Amino acid sequence: MADTSNLDSANYSFWGVFTNTLWYGIVPKLPSLINVILLPLITPYLSAWDYGIWGKISAYTSFATAFCTMGLNVHLTNSYYEYGKKFHIVWSRLNLLLHVLSIICSAVLFVVLWFSLNELSIWYRILISFLSVLPALFYPSPLLAQHLYPARANPKPLVLRNFVASVLGIASLYIAVVPLKLGYGGFVISTAITAAVAYFLFLPQLKKEKITLVVSNRWWRVKKWLLIGLPLVPHTLGFALLSSSTRIVMDISGMSTDEIGLFTNGATIGGFVVILTSAIASALGPLMQQYYRKGEIINFRNLFFMDFAITFVCVFVFSIWMNEIYSVLVRNEELSVAYSIAQVICYSNLIYPFYHFTSAIIGIQKKTYHMLWLAFVPGIVCVAVNFILLPIYGYKVAAWVSVISYWTQFFLPLFVPYLRRITREWLGSEWTMPYYALIAGLCVITIGLISSSSILVRIFITVLVAIITGLLLKFLNLKIVIYGKSE
Repeated sequence: MADTSNLDSANYSFWGVFTNTLWYGIVPKLPSLINVILLPLITPYLSAWDYGIWGKISAYTSFATAFCTMGLNVHLTNSYYEYGKKFHIVWSRLNLLLHVLSIICSAVLFVVLWFSLNELSIWYRILISFLSVLPALFYPSPLLAQHLYPARANPKPLVLRNFVASVLGIASLYIAVVPLKLGYGGFVISTAITAAVAYFLFLPQLKKEKITLVVSNRWWRVKKWLLIGLPLVPHTLGFALLSSSTRIVMDISGMSTDEIGLFTNGATIGGFVVILTSAIASALGPLMQQYYRKGEIINFRNLFFMDFAITFVCVFVFSIWMNEIYSVLVRNEELSVAYSIAQVICYSNLIYPFYHFTSAIIGIQKKTYHMLWLAFVPGIVCVAVNFILLPIYGYKVAAWVSVISYWTQFFLPLFVPYLRRITREWLGSEWTMPYYALIAGLCVITIGLISSSSILVRIFITVLVAIITGLLLKFLNLKIVIYGKSE
């Protein structure tokens, strides 16, 4: 009989969600905030070409990390809840498999980068390629930590170690770019140091949990894990296609490194909203697991409404102030034109709440092959449309292609029977998501109208939206508390 002693590892409270969001998003992303503050200091020393080279490296690296787990990460959260205090036995076996896969993927990535970075001299290409594979090589330990501590609603051990690793990475970025003037090499060195430090900081913590490297002597179990997990590879690859394929398509299409760099810069700044949206998802994760597993669908649905409201206001506020954000952060006339790309990239975040909750259900039900619909199909759409439109309209159209590709998820429940069934289960109707797509579209139109308004008008609108959102969250919090007490 399964040990379910870990099922009640978190209790709901709005303040708990708020503080955990701070721990999962603001505190661990303080290095990102420092990185933002660092931008005015380093951008004068960087060119569009530097961002272009770094854009290609990061794109290929994201593809490599998509294969590093072979979908085995889905068994981490599930086994934590299903095996209770004995979860470490399963995790130790998975840990060894993840290390082997990371070594293989790192070797393949090195070869790919060797051929891709042909603008560089041979010895420099070897060094850059070696440093660039370290994030893939040191992937396993941080991955296990990212599943363990959110499941326990105990973010501090995860956050503090990632914080130390990130700060050291940021320090190396500044030193490499400003005093040493290594350009894009600063990004490579920074990510390598961050990955290595995080890996070794988490090792003692995992050892305390009795998580080591154990060879599984039951290959039928490994085969079963892979059969369940492999459908997640195209899913993870789908997100790599959505986030990184654009730069690879640009490279294949013969677009200049400078244009790739402008898009990379805009996508980087626009992607800062993900800091908050992913933090919300991490904070709500344990509650999502518990409510759905216990059949508390109303609470599960109210968590979604809460997630969508916070995501909506974050995207709205970031977008209407993007021009000013760029004028402060990017002290480089060559790169400043990318602010319009950053603004558009923000819009793609509006789909994340639906993705978070739907993927949680799919993971719990172990119907992982349905994950293909959520990312791989939109990823293929992104690649196909980019190949058609990029040669005609140039690099700026790629931002809109990304948004359209992400937003295809809004309409998937209308066409995919499984997604239709589970969407009806927790949202009441598959037509709910097209309504959310309409809200997202109206949000984009409104942002376009407001962005050129005066500063005073935008301050007033920002305050008004924040107040309305706060009242809505208070109402949703009350509904969750009342319903929880009535159970």
